Amino acid sequence: MRVPLSPWLVIFAIALSVGACTRVGFAYKHLNTLIPWSMNDYLDMNSEQRRWFDERLADHLRWHCSHELPRYLEWMDGIKTMVRNQQVSPVTIRARMDELKQAVDTLAVEITPTSTDLLKQLTDQQVAELKEELDRDIRDRRKKYLDPSRGEQIRDRAARMEERISFWTGSLNPAQKDRIMQWSVQLGDQNQAWVGNRIQWQRELLEALQHRGEPDFPQRVKQLLQDRESLWTPAYRESFSKTQEAAISLIDDVYKTTDETQRNQIVSRLTDIQKDLEPQRCDRTKN
Repeated sequence: MRVPLSPWLVIFAIALSVGACTRVGFAYKHLNTLIPWSMNDYLDMNSEQRRWFDERLADHLRWHCSHELPRYLEWMDGIKTMVRNQQVSPVTIRARMDELKQAVDTLAVEITPTSTDLLKQLTDQQVAELKEELDRDIRDRRKKYLDPSRGEQIRDRAARMEERISFWTGSLNPAQKDRIMQWSVQLGDQNQAWVGNRIQWQRELLEALQHRGEPDFPQRVKQLLQDRESLWTPAYRESFSKTQEAAISLIDDVYKTTDETQRNQIVSRLTDIQKDLEPQRCDRTKN
């Protein structure tokens, strides 16, 4: 698994976002191991850097399980209420997406100081190795998402979305599969804009690292993590709103065609994830 330079941000998002994972609680419980392990794909930290990072990571994890995890569990309660009461609509979907984005933004603010301090410590050799890994990341994504023909990209994107949605609903009916394919066709060449935007962000990161000893370096890292939209490519900026609206419309349309069994499955999945995560919260005194 390859992750961007802020892997603790990404893995938090994986562990806490509503993704197709049946062992979210296990992943969350072991973030103190998973995050450094994933970082090894990009940074070979020396023992001093590793000890320093482990201490900072422990602080972040305590903050998250105390302040953010309880809110996330409440957020899932809201989703279950929407599904049970058939209150799913473009308006409510957009509201829940905005709330999830806010959670990720809050996390970005939390980890920015640690990211800045860690990046300042990198040697020239570590920066060079990081560049090699980022270049490989882009090559891999080009091969997977851009090298296939446009038709293959559309089919692959639809297949990935079918897998994500069916995790929540169970088997999809023909109308739902048709709607997913329609959505994928609508996105067209979105893969190109997405990969291009990723390349742009990585270039900005590497450029900032060339000046990591300068006074404005913390501000540059802050922009990379907290103001990512300011670094979007024109193509990605132009497509983002359309892509988001297409996703909202897809979720709304698929939900409208769900039967009672599928809706119960959604609620059951959410409940299982909550049960998995509930023991990991640390905002309560344990008896």
